[in-house]
Amino acid sequence: MPKAKEFMSTEVMTIDPDDTAERAIRLMLQHHITGLLVVDAAGQVLGTLSDDDLLDLALDGDSGEREVFRYMTREVRVIDEEDELDRVIEQFRLYPSQPLPVMHGDQLVGIISHGEILEQLNRDASTVAC
Repeated sequence: MPKAKEFMSTEVMTIDPDDTAERAIRLMLQHHITGLLVVDAAGQVLGTLSDDDLLDLALDGDSGEREVFRYMTREVRVIDEEDELDRVIEQFRLYPSQPLPVMHGDQLVGIISHGEILEQLNRDASTVAC
């Protein structure tokens, strides 16, 4: 079974907790992603920010000028780069809207979202069909 390090994205988009929600939305749209990791100046992961989290802007009547930390999910679920695909999928079933940071020890090395899962499943299906 493939391990997280084999299908994670190593291009991790991050945002500072004091950046605006408006900037987060622009980054997500520009890069065609559904989530960002919120990190401090030292590179510590403080939270995740998904498109679902930002839906609260509409409910709050907010213009997007508020800081990211007001909307981020603070409880960060991480996976190890050696975790297998079934463990990653299990985490998404428990916490469906959050991207999963991939760690090597205490170092951030990648991220996995639904897109990476679907790409891996497609590769697996193609391999079986051949």
